[in-house]
Amino acid sequence: MLMDSDLLPIYKKALNNDPEAILKFGEILQTGKGIVNDDAKAAEWYEKLLSFRKKIDFVDYALLYYWGAIAAWNRQDNKTALKRLKKSYVLFLEKYPDEAELEEQLQAHNFYSWYGYMAVNKDFNK
Repeated sequence: MLMDSDLLPIYKKALNNDPEAILKFGEILQTGKGIVNDDAKAAEWYEKLLSFRKKIDFVDYALLYYWGAIAAWNRQDNKTALKRLKKSYVLFLEKYPDEAELEEQLQAHNFYSWYGYMAVNKDFNK
């Protein structure tokens, strides 16, 4: 994986399961700053945070479950993908009680597109 040398310390910390570094490296992959943009790999890094047993204060779990759903979908674990997408939606509902703001956030993250894509896929329920 080619990346700017200044990203190496973050990458090494992420490899050692530092939650902040994992989140940061996922964001770097998602934005493509200093490295080639790779949403699928970013989703994998975000998914790692779901394995931590304790709640991490700086993590937006609505988005984390959303990206975890995409990571599961990318490896064809459709059951986990749907479970995480539903969890993400519940967390979005809790975080944004105002209907207009909720709708804005769901649209901003292409939530409906992913849900629709997963739901209409003929192999989704396998």
